[in-house]
Amino acid sequence: MVDATRNLAVAPFLVRLFESCHHALGRLAEQTRTMHDAFAETGEVLFWLYAISNYRRVKPTLSPGLRWARDRYAHGQLFTEPHKMSGDQYDTDFVWDRSSYAAPHWKHALEIHFDNASARPNKSGLRAYQDELAGRPVLVTLQAEADRLLMEAVRRFTPRTDWRKST
Repeated sequence: MVDATRNLAVAPFLVRLFESCHHALGRLAEQTRTMHDAFAETGEVLFWLYAISNYRRVKPTLSPGLRWARDRYAHGQLFTEPHKMSGDQYDTDFVWDRSSYAAPHWKHALEIHFDNASARPNKSGLRAYQDELAGRPVLVTLQAEADRLLMEAVRRFTPRTDWRKST
């Protein structure tokens, strides 16, 4: 028998993780509206999503495609050659494609160039990335994953009651 009060005791920290992710998504949305480089904001959202999916779990439940993107992001393996934007600013051209879309979209797997010659990308993760993310809007996919993880957390940490026994 699971003690429901023990589960409720962890909720405040999980709420804090979700609030932090929500604020990071807001910063990312602002950066994408202004067409500024959003490398830091994208990374922050990926890391909050990973933390949420890993909370009190043996194995994270982050979607395989986003987990691959987060892992490659963390190891600096998703960069292409920097190109000059304006003035002294450089865009690292992370994994977004702004050229053919109004909003940033995830690049297709074949367009990603690894800057580390010794990088050996996880092939199943790369396939998951291609299937789940490639060509899709960055902000929409990250928000959808945050929503999915929130619903999962509600199911995990809400005490179950048997309505048949309440009469």
